[in-house]
Amino acid sequence: MPKDQLYHLAENRIEEALKSGTEKLDLSGMDITELPEKLWDLEKLSFLDLSDEVGIKNFLTQLPDKIGNLIQLQVINLAGNQLNTLPDTIIKLKKLRLLNLSRNRLITLPELIGELPKLQSAVLFSNKLTVLPDSFGQLSELETLDLSNNQLTVLPESFGQLSELKTLNLSNNQLTVLPESLGKLSELKILDLSNNQLTALPESLGQLSELSKLYLPNNKLTSLPSSINKLKKLQELNLSDTQLTIIPKLLSELTQLTSLDLSSNKLNKLIDSLGQLSELQTLDLSNNEITTLPDSIKKITRLRTINLYKNKLTDIPLWISQIEYYNLSDNPLNPELAEAYPSVSIIVRQLPPII
Repeated sequence: MPKDQLYHLAENRIEEALKSGTEKLDLSGMDITELPEKLWDLEKLSFLDLSDEVGIKNFLTQLPDKIGNLIQLQVINLAGNQLNTLPDTIIKLKKLRLLNLSRNRLITLPELIGELPKLQSAVLFSNKLTVLPDSFGQLSELETLDLSNNQLTVLPESFGQLSELKTLNLSNNQLTVLPESLGKLSELKILDLSNNQLTALPESLGQLSELSKLYLPNNKLTSLPSSINKLKKLQELNLSDTQLTIIPKLLSELTQLTSLDLSSNKLNKLIDSLGQLSELQTLDLSNNEITTLPDSIKKITRLRTINLYKNKLTDIPLWISQIEYYNLSDNPLNPELAEAYPSVSIIVRQLPPII
């Protein structure tokens, strides 16, 4: 549909909304670069979608100050536009619960963004944010925050005031350090810090008593905080490609772990206490320098998958044949194994393909 026709279609939808008094308006995928003036007369609007669609985008480069007129808005979706700033008047949307600004070009957020008292979900991934305003910590109702794929190097200390936050995605940024106040996020269940530049984690990490999933791959960690053993509800831990040379014994105290990824590090030895991880189902040790496997692993009766691809193993422990899926490929296995176990190709079962 030609661009002018799409714009007129948007105007018609606004006219219909004005007549019907509807609280929802969908102008997604309209290929619009500016918003019709009558939009700001929809004072009852609670839901507004200005996002892109598959094959058709919107191209808004700025959001008018009049957005502040829509004081009943609870949901606004601006994903996939070309916004680089937001008007300060956005803080007039005191009922806003969901704000989606993903896949724009935002460099900064309004200094008073924290004055959105009802905001529960902020979707801000794939922008160009380098810093967050100090007021961000005032978003006291925020439960879900996605800041992945930005250019953040540091977080404000006020971050610890987000007391209701349950899911936090900070992956694919340039963070080198985290504030100690992170430990105050007492309701946090999921924390993704993948693909940053972190060299250490704060000791306060151990205060995240509700944390169940922690993702840290592709950082520059050579050690872990001594408090990590306090994460008693942790079920998934990913430490892939973090430059670890040893496995801290404290990890064996995380007895609720079901998935542990230690792949692509510099490990040459495993600790016997790994056998204490009685709930573990998936263990990835691929791309390390491991030469032997401790027998204590066979005590993990729930272990279903173990990946040992590309290590320095020469022998296969007998107990490994009891595990449903395992990968021993690209190891310098003792050639005598072929004679001792004619069916070695059956015993060494490959991991199922990732779909």
